[in-house]
Amino acid sequence: MYLLAGGSNMDGRANADELNAINLERVRNASSRVRLSYIGGFDPAMNMNISASRYSGPLSSVVPNDLLAGKFLLNLSFGPELFFGTTLAEDNPTDRFKLVKHAFGGSRLINASWTEPHSHTVPALRAMSEWSPGDWRAREI
Repeated sequence: MYLLAGGSNMDGRANADELNAINLERVRNASSRVRLSYIGGFDPAMNMNISASRYSGPLSSVVPNDLLAGKFLLNLSFGPELFFGTTLAEDNPTDRFKLVKHAFGGSRLINASWTEPHSHTVPALRAMSEWSPGDWRAREI
């Protein structure tokens, strides 16, 4: 399992309609052994009243939320996870992988307070609370 977190660069704005047939075949082959769980789009802390993009399934490009689709003219988009997962599968032909991607444009991972009272605004901490149910904070301190 790999946790992929970050801002807009990790969330990805690449246009999946521009992938060539060779790369589409590579991703299709990898998708049988690579699962993707994704929440992203724009940071909810920005209070833009836009639902997050969500996906859970085989490795694939994703449908962006309406704002991202309109702003970047995208039907399907992807970030680094698409070829990270593809390369993992190609380099390890008998292994299975899970990618958990939590990435929002406008968010930050560095220079953020990881302690109360601001921990609820730190993207990595929000991601951990969603992907790791229970009292994970007690384990991390």
